[in-house]
Amino acid sequence: PDGYVIEQLVQDVMWLGHAKVILKSDNEPAIVKVIETTVTALKTKGVDASSEGSVPYDPQTNGAAENAVRRLKESART
Repeated sequence: PDGYVIEQLVQDVMWLGHAKVILKSDNEPAIVKVIETTVTALKTKGVDASSEGSVPYDPQTNGAAENAVRRLKESART
């Protein structure tokens, strides 16, 4: 159903009890829209929320994901 992902993200942040959050994502248009909508919903709940995108074509801005991909490739080779 429409809005499920946003509702779930808002519930998770509220459950964690953070007063300030920064949601980070790559620059995929669909993900950016989800993040923007979630930030708006969090602000209505009183959470100081903002979003931050990654630098295009720079794998170092998403280090944890890049590291996981590298380890998966290494495992597949062995």
